[in-house]
Amino acid sequence: MFAGIEINIPCAFYLTFHVPCPSCGITRAMVAALHLDLDESLRFHWAGIWGIIGWLSLTVWLVLRARLSIRGDLAKFQSFRVLWGRFGVYYAIIFALLTVGNWIHQFISHLSH
Repeated sequence: MFAGIEINIPCAFYLTFHVPCPSCGITRAMVAALHLDLDESLRFHWAGIWGIIGWLSLTVWLVLRARLSIRGDLAKFQSFRVLWGRFGVYYAIIFALLTVGNWIHQFISHLSH
């Protein structure tokens, strides 16, 4: 349910293989995290909260870059850019691990039913 509207889009992966896909539930998890319902977010997908952290971090990075660009201070941005690059790599690794771990958990739960 989004903005009072029920949205049911079938998952092509699930329809093809009859098992949940790796990202199954991540959108609902991120919506729950935005509503600060962290238990519900974790129930839907382990990477939902981490996804919100990534979106917020990217937003801060883009706003900071735009402000420094407008003021002509992009040289100050270089050290932050290196830090963001490292964060991006670690972020992607953790996101992938959470997604795969959640998928294995969902897959095992699905098979046990």
